[in-house]
Amino acid sequence: MKRPSHLQKGTYTCDITGVCETITSDMAVLSLEGSLSVDTNPAAQALGLSLPEIGVDIGCLEGSAIISWDGDPPTPMTAMEAGIVLDPPPVQTTVFQVTVTDSASMEMATASAVVLVAVSPDFDDYNGDGCNNQLDLWELGAQWREAYPDDANGDGIITVLDLMYINLSSTCL
Repeated sequence: MKRPSHLQKGTYTCDITGVCETITSDMAVLSLEGSLSVDTNPAAQALGLSLPEIGVDIGCLEGSAIISWDGDPPTPMTAMEAGIVLDPPPVQTTVFQVTVTDSASMEMATASAVVLVAVSPDFDDYNGDGCNNQLDLWELGAQWREAYPDDANGDGIITVLDLMYINLSSTCL
C-alpha cells in the first residue's frame, strides 16, 4: 500500500516466502480512525472596509459535511463554498460558532471565530485613506494613552485594546 485509505482498514499479516519455508508475521491492525476536526479562518478579525468572511477547515471527514453557523448576537450571514460572508456586516462585536457533523459517523466538532466591531465606525479605516493597513495603526498609536471619547472599545482612552480593532488586511477600496 502506498497511501492507505479508510477502505483498507483492517487486520493484516505479512508472508515472507523463502526457498525452504514461509514465515507469517503476527497480525497488525491498520486503523485510520481519527477525530473530526474543524477550525475557522481567521479565528479573529476586526471589521474593516470589506465585508467580513469566515472560512472553515475540516479534517478527518468520512462522509459529507453538514455545516451550521450561529452568531451571538444573531447576525445575517450568507453561506459560501467554504464558510460565510457577513452581509451586512455586524454592528457590534460578534462571536460565530460553526458546528460540523460528519454524515457517515454523525460525529460533531465545533469551532468559533470573533469579529471585533469598534464602538465608533471611525475605526473601520482610521486614517480615512481607503485602505486597511499599518498606516491606520500608526496613526492611532500617536494617540496612545490619551483621552478619546469614542475609542474602539468604549473606555474613553487609547490603549492596546483599541489597537485590536484595527483591521490590518491591506484591503483597499
